[in-house]
Amino acid sequence: MKCYSYRVPTPIVGSADITFQIEKNTSTKKLIEIFKSKITSQKWPILYLNKEPLVSVDFRGTDYSAIIDLRWCEVLNGNLIKITLWYDNEYGYSRRVVDLTRFLFDLEPRLNVNEKNSLS
Repeated sequence: MKCYSYRVPTPIVGSADITFQIEKNTSTKKLIEIFKSKITSQKWPILYLNKEPLVSVDFRGTDYSAIIDLRWCEVLNGNLIKITLWYDNEYGYSRRVVDLTRFLFDLEPRLNVNEKNSLS
């Protein structure tokens, strides 16, 4: 697995490009189906799939830890997966701290805390 992260021209939002090889062959369609299945069943707002033509500043203040950009999600040669994701470095981290606190006190998660920019 190889991964690198780079800062985009905003003071808060980051992006990561993740590339890894799997043993069994799959397709981009199947990979996206797996993501959708996992995201639908997640209790906490960790992952989100984005297919809109957004730019880095559009992800500022989002509730999610990682927003998978479907425009740059692909499977090459059946077993090489390439994923690009976006995240708000400060807000996303703060949101996870609040979620952890809620979890420790047996409180239900709050989805879409930042309604203004929740992407949902």
